[in-house]
Amino acid sequence: VRDNGTWEAIGQKLSVPLKENNCYDFSLGLTRSMFYKSRSRVTDEEADYVTPCVVRIWGGNEYCDRAQLLGETEEIVDTDWQEYSLSLMPLKNISYLIIEVYYTTSVLDPYNGNVLIDNASVITYRLCTKNDTLIQEKNKNVKPEINYANSIPKTNVDVIDQIAKKNTTTTRTISIALRLNPQQSVN
Repeated sequence: VRDNGTWEAIGQKLSVPLKENNCYDFSLGLTRSMFYKSRSRVTDEEADYVTPCVVRIWGGNEYCDRAQLLGETEEIVDTDWQEYSLSLMPLKNISYLIIEVYYTTSVLDPYNGNVLIDNASVITYRLCTKNDTLIQEKNKNVKPEINYANSIPKTNVDVIDQIAKKNTTTTRTISIALRLNPQQSVN
């Protein structure tokens, strides 16, 4: 997330849609880098990007569609990898997921922060509980905010191939391949 009110997200079409009012489990490995320097989008000076953030999971039916907030983690404060489990219960059938880093509700003004993501699980179906209904009710009125610094029109982004994961004891990276229209450029 950045001090100018912008943040990052990545989306993917699901191979099998999530069905409305069914329950699913999904987990991510998450951490926060203790050291992360980059230019401030406000001051153009080098700044620390270390303030904790949350991760949100949105569901929709086309690229970049944030029709429903399906889940949100607590603040990612740990600088060691932790597994975060989320329960997803869509109000309507969902064909696309967006994983988004976002500001915590405990800070009122935009700030610079980071989250590292790895080891996303498969999404598994399970029987619903009363707690799922409470989470669904809490999330159903959350409306998305769209404000990306490097906004790319959804018709010009196509995720190709797959997310390639390289896991070693010292390095964890996720590589994403994007195909852009030749007429479009990304800053």
